[in-house]
Parts: sequence; structure tokens; C-alpha cells
Amino acid sequence: DVYNAARGEMERPARLFHLHAGHREKAEIAGPGEIVAIAGMRRAATGDTLCARETPILLETIAGYKPVISLALEPRNAEETERLQEVLDKLTEEDPTLTLTHDVDTGQMILSGMGELHLDVVLERARREYGVAPRAGKPQVVYQETVTAQGTGEGEFERELGERIHHGKVTLTVSPLPREAGREIVFTIDRQAYPPAWSAAMAEGLEDGLQSGPLAGHPVQDVLVQVTGLFPVEGKTTDVGCRMAASQALKAALAAGRPALLEPLMELEIGVPDAFVGDVAGLLGAKGAKIENLVDRGGHKTITALAPLRRMFGFSTDMRSATQGRAGMTMRFLKFDLL
Repeated sequence: DVYNAARGEMERPARLFHLHAGHREKAEIAGPGEIVAIAGMRRAATGDTLCARETPILLETIAGYKPVISLALEPRNAEETERLQEVLDKLTEEDPTLTLTHDVDTGQMILSGMGELHLDVVLERARREYGVAPRAGKPQVVYQETVTAQGTGEGEFERELGERIHHGKVTLTVSPLPREAGREIVFTIDRQAYPPAWSAAMAEGLEDGLQSGPLAGHPVQDVLVQVTGLFPVEGKTTDVGCRMAASQALKAALAAGRPALLEPLMELEIGVPDAFVGDVAGLLGAKGAKIENLVDRGGHKTITALAPLRRMFGFSTDMRSATQGRAGMTMRFLKFDLL
């Protein structure tokens, strides 16, 4: 028996295997540094730590990766719908960097991951291992939105709902935060002077409002929202009114804060023979990439570059053609930044 430190419970592995490409060998024991497969785990998931209960240890989990590319998936027929959902649920459970959402408007499943190749491998696994081959739309880059200047907004809501008038009036400001700072909601008003439900409703309305930016409906990041004023009316102001007014004020403030799109930037590392360095540099320039470093490694050059993901579709194929298949590339997400 082993202890799953992430979940706080015991697990009983059935078998251990050493893996060698397409075949596996049974193993009785595994020690430090070895890579093995374990069969028979009931609750363990990717990122969990297994150890002895007497000496527990919890290693860092795989978390915090933001998807940068999405595919729209549709089942090929009605019978495949439920099966496709089950397969994708299983794959996303195995891989924390995959996310699956449903587009209410189109009815499509939106599968998001860390790159074009990542999603290609997932779909190939679904076809080969589970016999499911959904129709896939063109890859779509995942964008975010932010503000580049301070903006102020005022929202006032008054409507009769359920035989009662709901009123709210809110003022707030938005201002940019550094990249990767996330988003922050601050109340500069005295929250103790009002019912707690009003503050909670405003915070909820602002969180919902930040899910859809003014430019193209992408999530808003790297922004500070400060609630600067709440103007109640005796007998009319309610938590519903406060929430709706906060949403309206946020929309106005974001529009006034010079909104801008943030796009995913990828870090490329390319190994290429000396003879093809010029060809690869030309391809990178055509894709809007910026070469950061060039290191000589015994007849080969290693190029490190930054490039916008939206320009990188098909780049690996172009590079193979230009270098007679002699260049290799790894690409990983670096950060979201301004277009």
C-alpha cells in the first residue's frame, strides 16, 4: 500500500511496469529516479504524490497553466455525443493543462490546450484508444483583454422586479496592473456602513463582468477595480440593484480605460545546422518572431525566439521544408502580452 499525500488516503497499486516504447516489462520494485507505470490506482490523478504514510511528502502539483489554443469539436452523429463527452472528460482528468467547456450558443464542445501539437495528440489518442473521431474546427487562439489607462464609470439601475423596486447606484475606477498580476477588486468605500449583502452582490457582479471584456468578450486580466461610491436610496436600494449597477459601471469604466487585447506569446527553441541558420531566421522574421539568443553548439546553432502564437500555425512544417528536415523545435507558452 502507498499513501496518496495529495488526497490524504491510501492506495493499493496492482502492478508496476517499466515502459519501453510499445511494450512493457513487469517490475517488483521501483527506486529513486526511475520512471514506471502503475496499474490499479483508483483515486490517483495526474500531479498527485505517492509516498510512505510514515514519511509523507507532497510535491508541487501541475497547476496554473493557462490554455492558449482552442478547437471546436462536434460528434459525427447523435450516438457518438455521449461517448465523446465521456472520452474528453477522461482525457481532461488525466491532463491538467487541458480544459473542456461548452459553447451555449453553438452547442459545440471547446477543447483548449497548450499548443497545436498538444491538441493533435489528444484527438489522435481519442481516435486510436477510444474509437471516437469528432469533427474539429480550425484552431482558435485564446485571447485575454486588459486596460492600458485608468477609466471611471458610473452605473445606475432601477427596475420593478417581482412587485418590488430594485435600485442601485455605483461608481468605480479601473486601472492597469503589471502583466501576470491577475485581477483585483478593492472597496474604497466604508463597507461597514452598508448591509454585507450589498458588498457581496457588487463583488459578484464585478467578477462576472470581468469574464467578458468590451473588445471581443474575452476575460479581462491584469486590472485593478476600485469601488469608489455607493449611493443608496431609502427603501429602494437592494442587493440585486447593487449588483446590476456595479456591472454597468464596470462596463463603462473598461470602455474608458483604453482596452487592449492580450495574446499568448510562445518561446521557441530551435536546433538547426549552421548551413540553415539564415533560412530559419528568415522564416522567424516572416512570422513576426523576435530572436532572443543564438548559441553555437559544435556545428549546430540553438536559436531562442519569442513569437505570437497566432502567427505560428504551420511554422514547423515550413521549417522542416526549409531545412530538409534537419531542424528541431520546441515551443512553450511564455506569457500573455499586448498585441
